[in-house]
Amino acid sequence: KHYSDSKDIDTLSKVHGELDELKDIMVRNIDNIAMRGERLELLVNKTENLTAS
Repeated sequence: KHYSDSKDIDTLSKVHGELDELKDIMVRNIDNIAMRGERLELLVNKTENLTAS
């Protein structure tokens, strides 16, 4: 029984580590999307300014 518990703990630790890594990836993706949105907004503003000129 002790071996099984140790194996379960190792599995849970591995899953926890993978979840932490996934969370970091998702945070970076959200940051990248926000930055892209800001760049798109700047491009739209420049386009509107050119159209108005």
